[in-house]
Order: sequence, then structure tokens, then C-alpha cells
Amino acid sequence: MVNFKGGVGKTTVSTLLSYIASERYDKRILLVDFDPQGNATQIMKRTYPEAIDEKKTFIDALKTGELEDSIINLSTTLSLLPADSSLANLSDIIAKTDIIKKRYILKSVIDQIKNDYNFDYIFIDVPPTINSDFTNNAVYASEYIVMVFQTQQSACESSLSFVNFLRDRKKESNLPFELIGAIPVLIKKNGNIDEHILEISKKT
Repeated sequence: MVNFKGGVGKTTVSTLLSYIASERYDKRILLVDFDPQGNATQIMKRTYPEAIDEKKTFIDALKTGELEDSIINLSTTLSLLPADSSLANLSDIIAKTDIIKKRYILKSVIDQIKNDYNFDYIFIDVPPTINSDFTNNAVYASEYIVMVFQTQQSACESSLSFVNFLRDRKKESNLPFELIGAIPVLIKKNGNIDEHILEISKKT
């Protein structure tokens, strides 16, 4: 789940989709909180207060490669790889990593999860940025990408920039990830600008 502006509902969409897929459709879901703000983790703490303890966080898993103590089982079908402000230290890990491999750090973790666990879907929530260490890693680790955007002119322009960004990353990595859709949020009913932006987005 990606977007380029805070406060438009990206994390809410990520947590809701994870919850609905697991609780309503009985799919085994892992929600990966890859945002140093840890908003997805905080939402899940409020939803499953008894399940969340002081386990190791995402940054610990990235440093050690050990995932067992970092993944939290919230229910029989929903799990969380939590984040906190220490994830902002990702740049320190990347600084010590080969320039070619630095965009594959998260992918190596996700690949290990796919091998060791039996999840049906893995959702990754990322900060609202383009071309950051977080976004690059999340894109390279993903098979499918969903964009969350607000129906404003600036948001539409950012969305187009992100589509171009994905094309560039696909060319240089030769990975098979796909942008499969975009979810509009904070839409004003009968708003001419909102309707216009939606039409442009559909054509894009």
C-alpha cells in the first residue's frame, strides 16, 4: 500500500484489508508495518490489546534475520510484523549494504517469510514517500502494488509520478511486480474536481 501524502487513509486501508481478509474470508494474513511512525502497529494494538507484547520489532528482524521473535500472532489468521521509531535507522543498515543489494533488504525478509510461513497474503504498509529507501525496498519486495490517493490535483500529479517511478524500477530490476489498482479516498460527493480527477485516474 503506497501513497505520497500523510493523513489520507493509507494505513487505515492497509489494516482494514488485512482484517477483512483474515476475519471475514479466513485467509492467513501478515501485515508488515514498514513505516517508522508505526501507525499500523498502533491500530492493531488497539484492536488486539491482549495479543501485542514487547516482542522484537522490524528493525531487529532486519539486523539479525531472525523472524520468529518479531512476528506477532493477533488471531488464528492474522499476524503482524510490527514497527516503531527505531525503523528510522534503516538508513544505517543500508549504508553498510552493497549498493546493488540495498533495495533488496526487505525482499530478503519477505522471501524468508514465504519459505518459513504459510501466509495467503502479505500486506506491506509504507511511509508516504516516493523514491525513498522504504518505498524502493517495499516495491522490490512486492508482487502487487495498490496506490491510495486523494482526489486532488496535486495527488493526481503525484500518482502519475509514481507510475513513472514504478516503470523505472521495473526496468532496472526486471522484477515482475504490478500496479493492480488505485483506491481513491476522502472523496467529496458531487465535487466537480473530485469527479474530474477520478476520470483522469481511470484513464491513466
